[in-house]
Formats: sequence, structure tokens, C-alpha cells
Amino acid sequence: MLEDYAWCLRGDGFASKVTALAFGGFAAKVDEASEILANHRRIASIDPHYYAVMERIYIDQGAAKDDFKRLLDEGAAQEPDYHYLYFDAYRYYQPQWYGSDAEIDELARFAAARTAPTEGLGMYARYYWFALDCKCSILNSVNWPTMKAAMRDVMDRYPSDWNAANFARISCEMRDYKEAGNWLNRVKKDYSDAWADKDEMRRCESMAQVQKSTIHSTERCAYAAIEAWPNADFEKYCRHPT
Repeated sequence: MLEDYAWCLRGDGFASKVTALAFGGFAAKVDEASEILANHRRIASIDPHYYAVMERIYIDQGAAKDDFKRLLDEGAAQEPDYHYLYFDAYRYYQPQWYGSDAEIDELARFAAARTAPTEGLGMYARYYWFALDCKCSILNSVNWPTMKAAMRDVMDRYPSDWNAANFARISCEMRDYKEAGNWLNRVKKDYSDAWADKDEMRRCESMAQVQKSTIHSTERCAYAAIEAWPNADFEKYCRHPT
């Protein structure tokens, strides 16, 4: 709550646009939050989310890289499979904060290494999936061959239409339309929820050269008019389903 209040006082504009008064209020509330976390560390740090919250505080305070890495290492040693340890650390290493594109990928590989016993390479994919959902560009940091292998590790462990559809979306973001087509062809039911922008979904389908007949199904009849299905497909899947 205190950190949210701090950002409310600061606003979300660039630092150059923030007044000294707003910065003062921001720093005071962040320091208050930090003090509470520090005073209750023995009890609170039993929960791995303690480290994720503290990472956000360290970012707000501009903590040194050695201190930030020490916090990350401590959290990962306690509960390596807690995804938000890596998701909340992502912002620290963005070039506009305290890191670089190379350090973003270093964190992705660190996350994958710490979760390898349960996820294989999968955490590498989850990490960049998180970044894309935050509307962040990954083009200058992700290693695409590693990402493709990581997506397959996720799918091997957690086979679902949701995962396949999102990996198709990510592949289109990376302009690998062959890879996108492979993922789209693995989806059996409606996958439109993976896209916030349905026009973007249709562009992805088009670029992946997925034939309409391969993605039409009885589950998608509600979308027939929106997607301008051929009448023959509507008759086959919706009016006279087999």
C-alpha cells in the first residue's frame, strides 16, 4: 500500500517531469515501506513474495547492483520456483532503469537455471512471455533459438491450448511465422483470448498461412460472423456439425 501511495505521489511520468516536492513524497513513502519490511524480515521473509516486494523497493530506491543481486540470490535460494522473483526483478535490469539488454537475458538464463529441475528451460519462456505482456520489447535481448526450445519445454510439461496460442502470438511478435503456424496448428479449440487485439490475431493467422478450414470448429461458431467464415464452413461446423 505504501509503495502504491509513493507512486501515486510521484506519478508515472519521466523523472525529468517530476517535481522536487513529488520526488520527496515518493522517497518518504518508499523508505517507510522499506523500514516495515526490514523490521519484520524474520517473519515476513518466510514467504517468498517478501523478496519480490523488496525487489520493487530496491528499484524505487536505486539500489546498487551488488545489493540487488544479493537479494535476488537469497530469494531464489529459498524458493527458486517462485516466478515473481524473476518477474519483479526484470524491471531493474531494463536499460531505462539500471541495466541493459544483455543483463535482461542474463536474468532470463539465471531464472531458467534455478528452475531447471522442475521447468527445464521453461522459465526462460515464461520470463519473456511476462515481458511481452507488460508491453516491453524483447527483440534486443531474447535469444530466439533458446526461446523456441524453452516454449517446447513448457508445452511438454503443461500441454494446453492456452500455452500453444500464446506461443503462436509470441512467434508472430518475433516475426517467425513458420513457428507461429506450428503452434496454431496444435490448438484444438478457441484460442482468441490469447490476443487482446483480435486484428493482431488475424494478421498472425494470415502471416502464418493457417488455412481457415484448419481453425474452424464448433467451439468457434460464435465468432463466425466476425471472422467472415465461408458459408460452407458455417454449415459444416455450426448448422450441421458432425
